[in-house]
Amino acid sequence: MIRQSAVVSILVGLGLLSACTPKTNRTMRSEGEIAFRANCKTCHRLPKPTKKSDNEWPQLVKKYGERAKLTEKQIASITLYLINNN
Repeated sequence: MIRQSAVVSILVGLGLLSACTPKTNRTMRSEGEIAFRANCKTCHRLPKPTKKSDNEWPQLVKKYGERAKLTEKQIASITLYLINNN
């Protein structure tokens, strides 16, 4: 027969273990974030998405994305990432 204290210890241990396990949605990066981190930092420090408004990001990403020879898909995904994280 298992003692109640043993059951409590096991449950507490499992709770601590699950609290230390990284959440998959926190570690998964979007296509836009990956493109942003890979391309934009080659010319300057990465700006915080909150530095510009939702209306400002599309123009800036398009302007500098074209200079960096990014594809339309990369420009769109970076813009979406920045707006979603603004």
